[in-house]
Amino acid sequence: MFLSLKILLLFFLLSIINCTHLHEKINNLPYNTSKSDVLDDLGRPFQIKRMRGFDYWIYKFKLNGQEYTKAILFKEGYFLKSTKKQPYPNPENLLEAAENFEEYKEAVKLIKKNRRKR
Repeated sequence: MFLSLKILLLFFLLSIINCTHLHEKINNLPYNTSKSDVLDDLGRPFQIKRMRGFDYWIYKFKLNGQEYTKAILFKEGYFLKSTKKQPYPNPENLLEAAENFEEYKEAVKLIKKNRRKR
């Protein structure tokens, strides 16, 4: 029992360190890194999107107990830049994850509310 508790604690600590480490790795990613090298360094992204000729790989991580997402932009298969970290879930994430019309309407309200604050 005691050994399994130690192992569980070790995995928990490693996951916290790995999330912080992931954020640092994204910030230090060299310009023009290939997608395959990014995949080797950072692992699989949380989400992938393609818009306006760019590929967006979105990674999710924790900092100080709060979850965040950060996108990496690729142009023609090579790293171009990363975005600022965004709290997760943000209204755009909620909009994409809406499973019914009520959830969709609530996400739209949050997006409008956040835009008025800016």
